[in-house]
Amino acid sequence: MPDGAAGFYELVAGARRYHASRLAERETIPASVRELTDAECLELQLIENLQRADVHELDEARGYAALIEMQPESRSVRIRKRAFPSRQQRQCR
Repeated sequence: MPDGAAGFYELVAGARRYHASRLAERETIPASVRELTDAECLELQLIENLQRADVHELDEARGYAALIEMQPESRSVRIRKRAFPSRQQRQCR
């Protein structure tokens, strides 16, 4: 990886699954290795968190805020559509 130490990788998504596999004493896990920008890492993490059933609205908002700081707003809208293709937008009153 360009800025990382040789042989080391950053876990971007699937932390719960990774820790569960460690507890189960698995020696290997299925994974994909990709080169990603910081914005792409944040996007993947946000999508994973938004797909959780128990995500709190404030956590969702913080994720969008962090992404908007790094990328234009259009990217966060695209992420919401990818994370929830059939979910209607929440209406604010």
